[in-house]
Amino acid sequence: MLNAKQKNAKSKAKAYFFGPEAIAAMMGSTVSTADEGFKNIVGIGVGPKSTGGAITHQDSIHVYVRMKTPKSQLPAHQEVPPQFGSLATDVIEVGDITACQTTSTFNRRNRNRPVVS
Repeated sequence: MLNAKQKNAKSKAKAYFFGPEAIAAMMGSTVSTADEGFKNIVGIGVGPKSTGGAITHQDSIHVYVRMKTPKSQLPAHQEVPPQFGSLATDVIEVGDITACQTTSTFNRRNRNRPVVS
């Protein structure tokens, strides 16, 4: 469960990336067709910050992206801000996210094992 500080920071991040202004930019009203807005971002979350492969005890806003791009190659308006509210941001590359279709043998009320015999 998120505390008030985490909820506030996450709502600011959601509004920044998925709010009306961001959607209008993605639809082309203020951004050219060569510029795709925030289409690389696939999700927002809250968790511990990771620095240099080590997980710290500092909370952060996780920005999940399909592919990380160096800041030098990003236009200024596509960069992820260093923080939202009082929480720092952490960009995490996750690739494309797709739903997984379950098999017909899956029953949510039974105990399901990875291998069906």
